[in-house]
Amino acid sequence: MKHSILYIIALAFSIGTVAQEKEVPPKGGAPKNFTLPKKEIVSFDNGLDLVLIPYGSIPKATIRFSIKTGNIDENENQVWLSDLLADLLEEGSTTKTSKQIADEMAGMGGNLNIGVGLHTSSISSSVLYEFAPEAIKVMADVLKNPKFPESELSRLKDNMKRDLSVQLSRPQAQASRDFYATIYPDHPYGRVYPTDEMIDSYTVADIKSFYENHFGALRTTVYIAGNFNADEVKAAVKSALGDWKKGTEATYNVAEPVTSNEIKIIDRPDAPQSTIYYGLPTVGPEDEDFIALDVTNSILGGSFASRITSNI
Repeated sequence: MKHSILYIIALAFSIGTVAQEKEVPPKGGAPKNFTLPKKEIVSFDNGLDLVLIPYGSIPKATIRFSIKTGNIDENENQVWLSDLLADLLEEGSTTKTSKQIADEMAGMGGNLNIGVGLHTSSISSSVLYEFAPEAIKVMADVLKNPKFPESELSRLKDNMKRDLSVQLSRPQAQASRDFYATIYPDHPYGRVYPTDEMIDSYTVADIKSFYENHFGALRTTVYIAGNFNADEVKAAVKSALGDWKKGTEATYNVAEPVTSNEIKIIDRPDAPQSTIYYGLPTVGPEDEDFIALDVTNSILGGSFASRITSNI
């Protein structure tokens, strides 16, 4: 035991010495050249775009259907409705059950991923390169022919409410909820979380209406990157999605942030830590200084490798 204690003390001392010697970071190596692969864009008559990006030597293809809709299209009484729509998409199409879809994707070396963001929703997968055309057909079936089974709605809403409860038990979620609600009081950006009552009110009819209004070829781009047969992929996309409805064009609701000197405190008695949000409107992505501002934010505190984290 004594030897162990001495070893630990010696190790701690040596680590401290090394840390002092390395106060000045070593000079970075020369950056390696990287050439972006040449992409090909194919546009179809119904407004859908296909982007092909041949890249690498690994025998896999990554496929992503990106649809320009998400939480941005929800009104004040529809928070997370698009998330619930995505959950129901995973329950199968009018031609295949969820198990059949999962089995088919697994047989191609991949699985189906459906996600929702503020501005876009996506269906994606990575499969062995020879199965890319077949995977596109399965994914297109899920997108074009959703079943939206009423029988699964209650279970999915209960899962959503449990997830909501867990998230809102954390101080960071509470702080971000009130922070964004203050800056964007009348915009989807400010409606981060729904209420249980809101989730309970959603029906399959609401989900179908949202789908009809915001899903279609005009809002959809199919990306495929990696190794694949370009001609077969083009034929598969044309066959599976070339006749899909055009739908409506994306019209994002432009946010107007509120500038104020408001201070809000969320009291959590006996909390071991505090979460603090400071924020103010700055330049947008269209500004020439946006990238420099984003990099500066990452260096100072916006990433795990930031200076403030390193100091801690």
